[in-house]
Amino acid sequence: IGVFIVDADHKVIAINKALTSILGTSTNVTLEMISEKLELGANFKQVYCPVCKKTHIAHGTKIVESKGRFLKIASLPVKEGEITVGDAVLVEDVTEEQLLNRTKDEFFSIASHELRTPLTAIRGNTSLIKEYYAEIINKQPDLAEMIDDMHESSVRLIKLVNDFLDSSRLEHGKIAFKKEIFNLENVVKEVVEQLLPTAKKRKIYLKIGDILTNNLQALAEKEKVEQVIFNLVGNAIGYTEKGGAIVSMIYRDGFIETKITDTGSGISPQNQKLLFHKFQQAGERIKARDLTKGTGMGLYISKLLIEGMGGTIYLERSELGKGSTFVFTVPIANQDKAQTSPVVAAVASPA
Repeated sequence: IGVFIVDADHKVIAINKALTSILGTSTNVTLEMISEKLELGANFKQVYCPVCKKTHIAHGTKIVESKGRFLKIASLPVKEGEITVGDAVLVEDVTEEQLLNRTKDEFFSIASHELRTPLTAIRGNTSLIKEYYAEIINKQPDLAEMIDDMHESSVRLIKLVNDFLDSSRLEHGKIAFKKEIFNLENVVKEVVEQLLPTAKKRKIYLKIGDILTNNLQALAEKEKVEQVIFNLVGNAIGYTEKGGAIVSMIYRDGFIETKITDTGSGISPQNQKLLFHKFQQAGERIKARDLTKGTGMGLYISKLLIEGMGGTIYLERSELGKGSTFVFTVPIANQDKAQTSPVVAAVASPA
């Protein structure tokens, strides 16, 4: 990692060998020369230290592109007591890492596109076989089980492929969010209605809030918010064996706050740190994927979606054996009519 130190007047007073190797020179090194060699432009001071002198804290890492290379730059204030007298700037060449990540993303994207077509054909054909040859299949339980396994596996793989594609597009900013005004209460009711059969099959309840106001108008993309609710409520059902889950809503500071609370297995403090990351699931059991048939991408994609629409998503609380509460917010459309009345929990349909 290349390192150089500047004083309070931005004069370079020290430089290490790694940086001279990156720069290709070791004589008369100035801040202007570093900026020129790395093609960082006239605003380099803002790149490496926009606030150090005022706040006396480290500046977060930033990756910049220079001459076909990717450089990770971060700075830390150099202090004498409480006074900042300069800055230490770290410059790391992360080109190989960035190219590897790009290659990996391209591979997933291409592979996902290529897989989706044959998988869709398998799903469609197994559906047709089950429909048109039901009489023959029903007489042969082993054959029926084989075809069911083929169909369910293709559906699960298509979900995985779609998750890969969604995350890739979101990460690269290739998904545009179309803001629209819609009633969030109606969307929640639709999702709960569709997931009630799953909850009943697991012999748990699924409840929804009894809304105190008729004007829960959200400003976001309805389809994507619906996807997030499916993920969160689906997780709540999947990780709950006794009791159930409830969805509630409240106005708060210009946002509609939606909570999904369950009485499931809960998440340990160490596993809570893994939430909202790729391929990580909320369960405690090692074989959770076999039990929930999840991809480990749901919370990660939900985070990208909600933040892309100007909201937030987080775990409010979780306790092993007692359940969890996940929260997401979306902007309201009618800010002048915003209220702070909480939602009263009521049974939508017991298991």
